Amino acid sequence: MLLTLISACLLILCFPKFSFWPIAWFSFVPIFFSVRKTPRLSAAFFHFYLFGVLFFFVTWEWLRHVSYFGWLALVPLYALYFGAFGILTAWFWNRGRFFLSLFALPSAWAVLEWIRTEIPVWGFGWNLLAYSQSPNLNIAGIARFVGAYGVSWLLMFANLTVFFLIDFWRTRKKSEALDAVLALTILALIFGGNFFYQKNNSKILEPISAVRIALIQSNIPQEHKWDPRSKSAIIETHEQLSRLVTFGDRPDLIIWPEAAFPGYFNKDPERARVLALERELKIPILLGSPHFESLESSREISYNSAYLVDHRFAKEGRYDKIRLVSFGEYVPWRRFFNLFGLERFAYSLGVSDFEAGKEEKVFSLEGKSQFSVLICFEDTFPFLARRSVEQGAQFLVVITNDAWFSKSAAAYQHLQASIFRAIENGVPLVRSANTGVSAFIDRYGKVLDRVKDQEGHDTFIMGGLVRSISPPSEKTFYRTAGYQLPIYCLVFVLLSFILIIGGKTK
Repeated sequence: MLLTLISACLLILCFPKFSFWPIAWFSFVPIFFSVRKTPRLSAAFFHFYLFGVLFFFVTWEWLRHVSYFGWLALVPLYALYFGAFGILTAWFWNRGRFFLSLFALPSAWAVLEWIRTEIPVWGFGWNLLAYSQSPNLNIAGIARFVGAYGVSWLLMFANLTVFFLIDFWRTRKKSEALDAVLALTILALIFGGNFFYQKNNSKILEPISAVRIALIQSNIPQEHKWDPRSKSAIIETHEQLSRLVTFGDRPDLIIWPEAAFPGYFNKDPERARVLALERELKIPILLGSPHFESLESSREISYNSAYLVDHRFAKEGRYDKIRLVSFGEYVPWRRFFNLFGLERFAYSLGVSDFEAGKEEKVFSLEGKSQFSVLICFEDTFPFLARRSVEQGAQFLVVITNDAWFSKSAAAYQHLQASIFRAIENGVPLVRSANTGVSAFIDRYGKVLDRVKDQEGHDTFIMGGLVRSISPPSEKTFYRTAGYQLPIYCLVFVLLSFILIIGGKTK
């Protein structure tokens, strides 16, 4: 039990606000010894499940600011992924397949993270193991080849390597010595190849900056966001910040955060103020706002949307959020929950009733560049960013409102996902967050600048920032084939099961 608690504490320290990223390379070692001492599948499940509960309970504590019930419900649910990994670990080791587990267990971990992130409805890819390396771009940069899941694979492989080295030192088993030497050789090849790649590419100069972007961080308190009495003041705040950041400058685009406009932008008369501001500044404005539609069937629907306001076009371009927050922005499986009256109960707790968008949208800036928007936690879904870039987006924009989570680690954990989306796709990424973190990230994942005050605070402060970004100069391997890594890992795990059950491995 003590070893399990130690592993949980070590992994927690890898993520914001601690961010001691080196610990991720050995944080699983103590719990591996727990499983080795108690090889029963049920015991392995218990140890890893407890590990997951403790990890999510602490690193997701910011969920309590939205819903204590949601926090306490999600933690034990997603800890099941850790428990499943524990069962797989014990299953391989009980059969003496330590050598095979060096590759099968990291593959299983990558598959479990993939499922946890991208499964419909329940997908919540927050705090992937790879994200712990966001401060260490030498390692995070490997995501340009194999994505975040591949970096997680590498970290788990390293943890197993450390475990086998320590276990060999304790037991002096020759069979484990071979496993450890092979593992160290593979790690050396990976690190050496990555070092060689970065050394040769560090001399490549970025192209001349082509697009100049202005970010707005308005810092609107969540309790005022949808208060009708605050509507005029909220719009005025965004107007003043837009004029401030463009004074003496002429960016190609101004970006406001998610839900910056406090009403249905396509229906609210106050939209005229935004249109007038855009014509005054002669700069397109991208803003977040709900969108309302009344269908012929008399059914009314709304979307969580991003508008590009540009007077040169007959109407505004719009992107509707595709991945909505379950039980936050909509109630999934409405007919089922309605049988028990739970749908109405959910809406009474403040759950929104948005409709999901159908497709990605690529916006154009007067022929200078093209970009796509990810709204809120959509940047935690690698496939959304990749599909947008494949459709022609030359940079990505994330608009979000993390005011829900108060002064917690949520904003910094969210930033980690954006860093990996930039690395994976090899494109710059720009974030505009209501309360922070609003930042510019280059295609290598480096945070170039962020909105902050004179004391260096970057959350729950008001401000703006203007900076130039460069279009991509290469297509990453991740976009070509690396994004398929979880599928290859799944195939490898299944083949490992077949080989072991068939008795064809030694």
